[in-house]
Amino acid sequence: MSFTTCKVIQLPLFTPFGAELQSKYSWGNCHHRYNIRRNGFVNHHVSFILRYHLKNFTLRIPHPMERPHQKEKKNGRGVKFAVISYQRTGSTFFVSMLNGIDGVVCHSELFNRGLKTFGDCVFDPKLLPELNFFEKLTGRTKAEKLFRFKKRDPLGFLNHVYSYRDAATGFKIFPGQDDSVFNHILEERSIRKIILTRNNLLRSYVSRTIAHKTGIWGRHKGEEASLEKVSVDTERFLEYARRIKDRFGAIEAGLEAANQRYLKCTYEQITESYPAREICTFLDIPVPGTVPEISWIRQNPFALSDMIENYSEVKNALEGTEFQTFLADSQRR
Repeated sequence: MSFTTCKVIQLPLFTPFGAELQSKYSWGNCHHRYNIRRNGFVNHHVSFILRYHLKNFTLRIPHPMERPHQKEKKNGRGVKFAVISYQRTGSTFFVSMLNGIDGVVCHSELFNRGLKTFGDCVFDPKLLPELNFFEKLTGRTKAEKLFRFKKRDPLGFLNHVYSYRDAATGFKIFPGQDDSVFNHILEERSIRKIILTRNNLLRSYVSRTIAHKTGIWGRHKGEEASLEKVSVDTERFLEYARRIKDRFGAIEAGLEAANQRYLKCTYEQITESYPAREICTFLDIPVPGTVPEISWIRQNPFALSDMIENYSEVKNALEGTEFQTFLADSQRR
């Protein structure tokens, strides 16, 4: 038997409308389909496909949780990169610097475990997925949908970040934010690594302590700098300094052993000059003719001796150690 046309109706399981049609048309023309979409925004959906004869007419009713229509499919052929860093290295300033280069998008800490939304981390709205009818009806936002996808499938989300546009795309990530993603980035040769550190770990530690005390993590142009004093526990600082030094030393050694290219930048370098040529050469993009304007500025431009309440104690503890060089700029403003 042959048919000239076919009417296709796709329904969720056990709806009254679906039950009515199922009783009206024979089960011989009813097919059960179960799909698992590992890299999609929807892991699975169950639907009934009812087929019956109706000349020159086709109707399709989608399941409300069906994968939404996506924007134009991209090949993800642009350069993939990640900025590997830690707190108080000027990473926010560096991300702003990268986003000022034409053709480059660098998101913030997408894998920060403390995030409850993507509101302050996504710097390109095209990364956000479309909403289907059911999601719009329930008031879900695009950022919430993307965030749920990340929690459900971190590596699938990572693939989405790198495939939604055909240009240089990256984000910053700190050790400990998501070990599976972090290790994948280190092992994946197609992802270029920019390692951002700070030479003076004492300033990094003091800046982090002040930020935790005040709740202020940055300063924009036009905002007055406020001097805050903190006490430094020398034992905790030495543990912090050794941990950072060992961790990032191991990261660089691992990349070199695997013969992987990476770009090393420091806080001191990016705040004193704009390393545009080095960055653009590494990312295989044209060097911009002008320096992008960045609103972020140094938050604590004060001497260490002014910011550390127990400076004499810290100075005595560091003298004669591998970290005594951190005291060299104690009077620099």
